[in-house]
Amino acid sequence: MMGPTGFATSVERKSPRSVSKRFRPPHCACSAAPTAGSLAIVKPTRTIVEVLEPVLEAARSVMRDFEPEQIPAALLKVARHSGKRLPPPYARSLVGELDQNEWLRDKVTDAFIDADASSDDLRLAAAGLFLHRPDDWKGRFTELVADHEESQAGSKAANLQQTVGKLKTNLEAAKEKERKARVALAEARAEADRRVKEARAAAGAARTEAAAPTADLESALEAATTEIERLKVDLVEADGRIDSLKTMLLKARRMERDGSEESGPSVWRTGDPLDRAKTLDYMMLAMRPGPGQTGIESRAVAALAVPDGIRPDQVDAIRWMLHQERPVTLVVDGYNVSYELDPSRARTPELREQVWDGLARLRRLAKGPLPVVLVWDSKEGESKIPGPVETRFVDNADDEVVRLAAELPGDVIVISTDREVRERAEHNGAVALWSEALVSWMRSR
Repeated sequence: MMGPTGFATSVERKSPRSVSKRFRPPHCACSAAPTAGSLAIVKPTRTIVEVLEPVLEAARSVMRDFEPEQIPAALLKVARHSGKRLPPPYARSLVGELDQNEWLRDKVTDAFIDADASSDDLRLAAAGLFLHRPDDWKGRFTELVADHEESQAGSKAANLQQTVGKLKTNLEAAKEKERKARVALAEARAEADRRVKEARAAAGAARTEAAAPTADLESALEAATTEIERLKVDLVEADGRIDSLKTMLLKARRMERDGSEESGPSVWRTGDPLDRAKTLDYMMLAMRPGPGQTGIESRAVAALAVPDGIRPDQVDAIRWMLHQERPVTLVVDGYNVSYELDPSRARTPELREQVWDGLARLRRLAKGPLPVVLVWDSKEGESKIPGPVETRFVDNADDEVVRLAAELPGDVIVISTDREVRERAEHNGAVALWSEALVSWMRSR
């Protein structure tokens, strides 16, 4: 009878060899010294772990039927792990133990009946070589691992080429928007000049005829001048967006030559043109001044502070932030939030994407302007990706969060689990909330 992953369970399939080995004394199940036919892998590579994934699933299924004393000491943590997939350190430990422990390997071989060295399926063929170990198995296994790695590299290169093409398309679209903005600015200037001339002529006539008050005419002149200044700002912002897209295109081209990938939200790696267009629209909205922002300081307002009765680690603190009508910049320590969501997957791209989506939804629901900056620790060097949630990858996320709290204009709210980061941010004038509050809000949606 077959198990859920294509191999027989140890209870239902009992060959003579598996029966005899199942009742060995407990000391036989401990880690064995490397055998002559083993790979002697001290630290298996990620590619080897991926190729042997069906073998690892079979081994985990087999170990569930073991008595506690039968489980090798090196695999006690692996056996206790209940997640769907093993974390990389556990997976490497299990591969190493299977490679060196002939007893455990025989148990898995008996259960995994689909493992066939001659199979057309690369993983089943690799499993057959690794478990059955014919005379030439090492060389053939190495070739299968190389084939898998080459296939993965080809897929990454194709995705990267597709990303470069999309960036080129986005750049052309941005250039077209810039052209339209310039046309609109020229038309606005011409219209403003016409209105100014008319206003001045009307003002002169009014003064000549009756010296009537010219407040309305001066107001029209001021409005026309303000409109010109606004259009100038829009043009500068359009130029900035063009420069940002050019920089991203250059990075993508360098990655295409180097064969590497840039980390970041998967919105830039999706193949959906609608997602691309939506992201560019968010970029334009994020850079546009909010209602009533003219560049001139208005009257002083009260300092932003969490009301009495609301704790910074409660979901009510997030709801309070969403009801602010004044512009507020939100700075988030990404790793703190992802760790709070799921410690076992805190550094995975999927969880980074989940945090990004949650902050984008938070920004959309805010009553007032709420620019969001998401900061991640990264060993790949500094980079910045614009969008509805600006994403930054830096060497030290804690220092970057504190620096932004000090340098960003206006009101700033910082979200972090680290007490020292919150205290330093508050010292720089920011309001500090706990990651637990944000995670509670995300789970309640």
